[in-house]
Amino acid sequence: MPRFHEEEVLRSGTAGVFTPHSLILNIESMADLFPEGISIEDDPTFPQVIALHVHEYIHYLHNLTTRSGLSCLVDIFLLMHPLLQQKINVEDREADKAQQAHVRNVFNSIRKSQGYVIGIPDRYKWRPISRWEFSQVTASFDSMPEAIMDPEQQIEFDVKAVFPDGEELDFRLMPGLKFITEGIAYEIERDIKMRWGISATEVDLSTPAYPYLMYGPLLEYLAGTKLSSKERIAIGLLSLLATSPSVVLTSLSKLTSRKPGTLGATLFTAIEQSTLEGFESYSAHFIDDLIPLLYQVLSGSEILTKGMKVYEALILKGLSSRASRPALELAFLVDKMNIKKFDNIATHLLERVIFQKKPDSALEIRWIGSKEGTGQMSGDMHEAFAVLQSCIHYVQQHLKNNGLETRQSLNPTPCPFRGACTVEQAAGNPQVCRSNPWDAYNLGENSVPCVYQAGVDAFKSLVKPSATVDETLPF
Repeated sequence: MPRFHEEEVLRSGTAGVFTPHSLILNIESMADLFPEGISIEDDPTFPQVIALHVHEYIHYLHNLTTRSGLSCLVDIFLLMHPLLQQKINVEDREADKAQQAHVRNVFNSIRKSQGYVIGIPDRYKWRPISRWEFSQVTASFDSMPEAIMDPEQQIEFDVKAVFPDGEELDFRLMPGLKFITEGIAYEIERDIKMRWGISATEVDLSTPAYPYLMYGPLLEYLAGTKLSSKERIAIGLLSLLATSPSVVLTSLSKLTSRKPGTLGATLFTAIEQSTLEGFESYSAHFIDDLIPLLYQVLSGSEILTKGMKVYEALILKGLSSRASRPALELAFLVDKMNIKKFDNIATHLLERVIFQKKPDSALEIRWIGSKEGTGQMSGDMHEAFAVLQSCIHYVQQHLKNNGLETRQSLNPTPCPFRGACTVEQAAGNPQVCRSNPWDAYNLGENSVPCVYQAGVDAFKSLVKPSATVDETLPF
């Protein structure tokens, strides 16, 4: 059964972790771009550090500037009210049936955008592999590309990983945001390291085979030939702008090697143009209809509504950047990426907030971007945004398989603000902050809540126990 990983994060090794939708980008102290008292650019580890930051920034871009990322964001918001209703156990069977149908539809939407994998054991430790073997599960059209025959369909692949000792692992993949964004980010990470003189072989040997090293081989299997890194990135980017990422990834990969003037090349251009036009329409729909819907979901909380103004500003800036330059990510394929180049590119594309850990276990939350951007908003706006991040993070902890978990204890998860929270420090760094921050009640003096608890409290204020389902929302 397709399922959601227990930990919904996107990683670059162990030093960087990005949590989608809550926009929490954690960087370990070993990968600090601005360590106190030294210049990281003089350190031999700098190529790995700058590549890691770009890798995680790519995930951040995809979350805020692609159809797949934004669709998943809307779906997370559309689970907030049903989750709260389920928690307070509304005694209305008919409403429950309608709500259950809504939750199933939302999870199906998430799977379509995010993709899924079936058959890889939990916490599987990947070793170097000898080869990949692929077969397309969904019917393949010989005469016309899948994206033209049925642009809404979802394409699955049976995959066999063959290891040097003869061992094999079989699993099924439906490519979506999670697989494709990791593939693109790693293509760019590898390019950065290679421009600093690290061989492709050395880069790959230090990288888990799945998903990073499977992305290129899958596209080349479909293409029937070798593809350049730019081609692999471009195909992935267009896929994330489409209604169904898997069908566009499949179709464009099969057509990318066709010679100019052939029917295949014409069809490639047609799918590319249709995808870009479709994303332009979706962007307008998102701005005109879906952003107001997100505000409507949060309307029961003043502080979440305030935090949404920061989120909205990020989305609008990101969509504007994507509209003016659809292949934003290719900007990072430059000679020897350094801090100045990275900041210049990122400042023009979309400002970012990073959670930078320090050697003394402290955490610095740093906004980096233009002087007119969200990073320059007032402190109370950033605080409201942090509360919204906490709220979204808390909701994400309840995503299990095909439904919402409200009966069992949530899996232990450290508070993302741990190390930067004055309430935590004043309370003596309690265990609850390291494992279950949603239970961090009354830690502060005079019962002042920490930022995570403020997010949980704000979530609980969205619907009152006596409230009925709002018929103007899509559930």
